[in-house]
Amino acid sequence: MNAHELRALLREEVLGYIPDPGVNPPPHDREAEEIVASTVLCGNASPAGLDVEAEDFFLPLPRLVFGAAAALEERGHPVDAYAIAEALAVHDVRGPVPELLLELRDLVPLALGRNLRLYAEQVRQCAQVRRLLESLASVSHALRCNSISADDAKARLREVAQ
Repeated sequence: MNAHELRALLREEVLGYIPDPGVNPPPHDREAEEIVASTVLCGNASPAGLDVEAEDFFLPLPRLVFGAAAALEERGHPVDAYAIAEALAVHDVRGPVPELLLELRDLVPLALGRNLRLYAEQVRQCAQVRRLLESLASVSHALRCNSISADDAKARLREVAQ
């Protein structure tokens, strides 16, 4: 494996996940996640001002960036690329993260303006779909194993639907 292939592999492992061939990935929107994270990374949006949480991000790097930004903001610290990089270093996030943060930062012009809230909503919607699918799979498994009654399964599904 040459250096270019290694960098691509490392980038994919940190920035996103590597899908199995023939397996549909869980619902997510890479572009929306990267744009929301990049806008927050550059201090052009407040994490608290968006209706999204770090757990809503499917891809690891946007999730880490948004989570670090939200934690910094919650503690009253400045939220910018340098502070986020420092926060990630404190939590021992290694690898090509500094280069990837620069790549994320370069996406900011795509997100400026009124579309940022739409991208954040897309991230949130995809997260809700993933949670629904996880709950459905859990209830389905429990029903197949006879570890839950039909009434309990219906109750769980009603909870999830709300």
